[in-house]
Amino acid sequence: MYVLPVSISLVGLSTIVVALRLYTRIRLVCSPGWDDWFLLLSLLTDYAFFGVLMAEHTHGLGRPQATLTQSEYQDQLKMLWISVPLYNLTLNLTKISMVLLYLRLFTTRIYRVLLWVLLVLIVCSGLWMVIGTLLICIPVQAFWDPNIPRTCISREVVWFLNAALQIAGDLVLVVLPMPQLIRLRIPRRQKACVIFIFALGLFVCATSAVRLHTLVLLTRATDYSRLNGVVAIWSFAECNVALVCASLPTFRQLINQKFPRSLPSCARVSRSQGEKRLRDPAMLWVPFRGNAGYSADVSVDVGMDSNSHCHSGASGIQVVRELRWEMGSASTRCQGEDNRRHSNGKAEQPDFDRMPDLHFQV
Repeated sequence: MYVLPVSISLVGLSTIVVALRLYTRIRLVCSPGWDDWFLLLSLLTDYAFFGVLMAEHTHGLGRPQATLTQSEYQDQLKMLWISVPLYNLTLNLTKISMVLLYLRLFTTRIYRVLLWVLLVLIVCSGLWMVIGTLLICIPVQAFWDPNIPRTCISREVVWFLNAALQIAGDLVLVVLPMPQLIRLRIPRRQKACVIFIFALGLFVCATSAVRLHTLVLLTRATDYSRLNGVVAIWSFAECNVALVCASLPTFRQLINQKFPRSLPSCARVSRSQGEKRLRDPAMLWVPFRGNAGYSADVSVDVGMDSNSHCHSGASGIQVVRELRWEMGSASTRCQGEDNRRHSNGKAEQPDFDRMPDLHFQV
């Protein structure tokens, strides 16, 4: 059955991606936050979900129900009872991590109020999804043992309500930052890249929609065990896709640090050329003849710690300024500077107020 290889591939991919995110935020950027720790907690619950899914697989998940004994089928239902709260907990922890990331990135007062309201709603709905699915039957043993007297809520109602809440939460998290991103004063190409990265959450919405479709098919099926394997795979895929999409916004910082040439930009190329010229002794002593030009881009990470190799800026937004000088002949320039020194008694200071506008490079 494909449950085992697909699950192993998904959990391996999410582990690598989250590990790279944590390495970037802790080692390279030196600014880990609550969003990183909540995502790590979400990965741990995803591991628990994976373990329960493997236990379901050993008890016949995906096999026709007619081929299972009564004991195997009950054990499979026990694992299902545990897996549904873990599925909801993983997704809600990932959503909390995304909201905390938005709180670090955006500082508009009204926007932050909306984020705090959304965070409260996610926490409350998450508690309902976890506790409600655990107590779907009272006593809880009645979930897998039909011979026990019980009081149960309809499984279909609870599962469909939770699926609708998850899809709504994913859509809100994708749409909410878009107005702030559209108003960024950065080049269109960079803005399109930033919007695309944050819009990757639509893949989570698509996965949730496919899972909802399989859930509808499950409620109409007579062979519960066989079709439940498809639902379990899509549920696990949704959790891991959410973990991957939540980690991707930090990958630009990782690539810039480890593979700077893989993301060429005018700022980086001009800056490297400027640094090379400043380090070249010949540039300091060879006299200029005729008109010459010089340009350099100075790129500074917001929140950079000058005493550390790490960039402490949480957002990874860079401020880029372009400086240009037009220089005439060496003799004319030296004579003009000498005249200014004699006339003013001191060297003229550069006018930083006349520097060009700021460009934000994300």
